[in-house]
Amino acid sequence: MRVGLGGALALVALFSVVGPGPASALELFFERTFAAPGPTPFDGIEGLTFDQDAGDLIATYRDPDLRLFSTDGDFLGTITLDPDVVVPDGLHAIPGGNVLSTDGDEVEDFVRSTGAPGGLSFLSVVTDLEGITFDPTSGLIWGVSESLSRLASFQQDGTLVSEFSTAVLGFPGPQGIGFDPVTGALLVVEDDFDNLYLLSTAGVVLDQFDLTALSGISNVEGVTIDPATRTIYASGEIGDDATIAVFTLVPEPSTALLVMAGLLALGRRRA
Repeated sequence: MRVGLGGALALVALFSVVGPGPASALELFFERTFAAPGPTPFDGIEGLTFDQDAGDLIATYRDPDLRLFSTDGDFLGTITLDPDVVVPDGLHAIPGGNVLSTDGDEVEDFVRSTGAPGGLSFLSVVTDLEGITFDPTSGLIWGVSESLSRLASFQQDGTLVSEFSTAVLGFPGPQGIGFDPVTGALLVVEDDFDNLYLLSTAGVVLDQFDLTALSGISNVEGVTIDPATRTIYASGEIGDDATIAVFTLVPEPSTALLVMAGLLALGRRRA
């Protein structure tokens, strides 16, 4: 399950030299929104992930049928989960064909192509996880719990590695989480203020963005990133409609060259 990302690691090293943190010189720009209706009317998206292999988005509505959308908003079909697989609150597509998921207490993975169990499974010592993600550089799994106001990381056998209070960090109700392998930053959204927070893996808030002010979306519960295009997708609502908002994470001019160099290195590594 560990994925090598030498180019991304090199870029993180560059950022550690020229600035105080990986997200210290980033700006978020709104691009567009599109409707992403669930299986039944008024279903909200509980979790969202971008699949780097397929180039599409996987959304969970707390239903055994996950829904697939193109990055332009076209409905592409469903993934029907095996009865032995938990119906996820949060999920994260891992390059190679598996998807990490959690129903709040259990963490496991499943095979995207079949919906069958993938082999990883443990009960989280941090309960009521709302979102989950994976750091391919360290092999750690990260999750957020709204009810406990917690951000936590785990080894793949479930051993707790680190834990932070999100209430202390300024957002008591985290809902969704993603990981940016280019900068090494965690992306966390919450639906009290509908903000996106960029954090270091040491639990330091690096930046925050008001997604409602930028896009009109509210009740934000899911977030994911396409690291190659620097596109962030956040799921929430506009009115009563399940909606995905699309943003671009852009470096300030002084750091743009470093980001391009890191992306080129990442591309060469994948090739």
